[in-house]
Amino acid sequence: MPYTHPCHSIDYLPVSVDRDGIILEKPEDAQHAYAMLSSLSGRKHLVHSGVAIYSSKGPKSEDGIPLPAASFCETARVDFAPLSEEEIWNYIRCVTNPRLLGWTLECATALMSKTYGALSSVC
Repeated sequence: MPYTHPCHSIDYLPVSVDRDGIILEKPEDAQHAYAMLSSLSGRKHLVHSGVAIYSSKGPKSEDGIPLPAASFCETARVDFAPLSEEEIWNYIRCVTNPRLLGWTLECATALMSKTYGALSSVC
């Protein structure tokens, strides 16, 4: 969700999960999410979060489209705990239930045994 100011805006780019150099796409459905989380169970992976900062006085393309004045990627290493089938399905239910979306961070951190880097770049 972009942050907007009269002179500046910040776009937070989608989070990418990197398992052994393979970028895992956003799951298509619950079964795909289960397969993805199962593949991360008990393993380390990287989470990349991008940020682009735009300025009304910043650079523009030839077509006049604003270009980022600055951008960066924050990477954190996440170690997942070994997960049971029940824990994986509980997490999937937690993040897909609109009434429980406020618990997403709590649900996600329950899957992690250790995080190296900013937790805010992970969740």
